[in-house]
Amino acid sequence: MNARKRIIALTIALAGLLPLAAGGCMTGAGSVEKIEDMHIYLDMDIAMDLSLMTDIAKYIYVGKYTGFDSTWNSARNPNNILEEDPETYRESRLYRFHVTEVLKGEQIGDEILIAIRYSQQRKITESDAKWDRQGKLTKEATYENEISFVVHDPLYIEPELNAEYILFLDENRALGVYYWALEPFSIKVMPEGDVALQSKLINMTDEYFAETVRIGENREIDVYTDAGGGIEDTISGQTFDSIKAQILGHVINSQTLS
Repeated sequence: MNARKRIIALTIALAGLLPLAAGGCMTGAGSVEKIEDMHIYLDMDIAMDLSLMTDIAKYIYVGKYTGFDSTWNSARNPNNILEEDPETYRESRLYRFHVTEVLKGEQIGDEILIAIRYSQQRKITESDAKWDRQGKLTKEATYENEISFVVHDPLYIEPELNAEYILFLDENRALGVYYWALEPFSIKVMPEGDVALQSKLINMTDEYFAETVRIGENREIDVYTDAGGGIEDTISGQTFDSIKAQILGHVINSQTLS
């Protein structure tokens, strides 16, 4: 068992955008480094089992997605969260969700909006500046070129409308929006009465998610997203009644201990 499997939850704290060590080539006058490969680190909690999913989520709702509502910039102005961030675009897709049962937390209403992140605009500046191996600047930039591109969230799974789900959520009450509390945050209830955990991290064997993004008409960049590795699915195949009982039992136990 590796170190990651020994911890119950993993917070990937690095949310930067960095060139891979092997990515990039020296081209043109002034030795400007043109980025060819990018490495992105996702920032989220990853739960390894149902008990931790239950602990982390503020709300656990059973219900059905009833329709797609709109796209939404979930990046907010740090000076006023009611406004979009003027410098950043992080697209989330808003879905209408009808709540039929509450397993944890209060119920604000039967109809809620769920934000699922879909993509993000990324920006990076190419220049002829130089750094040494310790990251110390050794040559000031005399040329800079900002490039912008959109990277899709590799963990996005389009929900099935009118199918039943158990969702593990948090909320921004000021905005009236619920969103994922962790990954995985969704369990789908199958017609036969069993359940299926929803996550692209299940049994993931590759180190990264890879996407080739286009910049302008004649240029592409390979983007590698590090989500922290795969998880083992210990939930799928159990019955809905069993999963529900486990969640409720854990909520009651946690309230007793507190």
